[in-house]
Amino acid sequence: MLSFNEEKHIYTDPLSNKIIPNVTSILGDVGVIDSQWFTEESRIRGTYVHLATQYLDLGVLDKRTIDPLILPYVEAYEKFKRQTGFDPKVIEEVVYNRDLQYCGTLDRIGILQGNVILLDIKTGCLPRWSGLQTAAYQYAYKGEYKIVKRFCLNLKDNGNYRFTTNEDYNDFSNFCNCLNVYKYKRAA
Repeated sequence: MLSFNEEKHIYTDPLSNKIIPNVTSILGDVGVIDSQWFTEESRIRGTYVHLATQYLDLGVLDKRTIDPLILPYVEAYEKFKRQTGFDPKVIEEVVYNRDLQYCGTLDRIGILQGNVILLDIKTGCLPRWSGLQTAAYQYAYKGEYKIVKRFCLNLKDNGNYRFTTNEDYNDFSNFCNCLNVYKYKRAA
């Protein structure tokens, strides 16, 4: 199991004490993620929304404790679950592809209309690269569920959501290309 330093967002393999690159850092480093649109405010918002939806899925969320700025996003997630019947089984799990030496934290694996899906939750716009991200998580996940579909859920500040599929079969090979460039840059 990897250890995770939340403050620095660094994953370390405790056996080798080696830092393992994570999916979003890899995509950012090679220029696939344009970080000019990310602000400290959006990062904090995303962190708190993820935490609140995690507590919701675990059945321990006290909605009275939610900041009013975060609440519409949580309500959007509740609406999504209610309207689709999504049943989360794996919540905020660290995944590690030991063979390819990358890791990350997937948001959800759950059941949707009889299928096991991987769901990535976003509070900003739906980025084009989310397909690469979900494919990387799928190939790093080693748990009991066999993922058959990947989706991105965009929670909005008005209590609504947008739900899109990540179905490009080239997503994982494109992620691997990014990973190879990332490794190449560090080997120089």
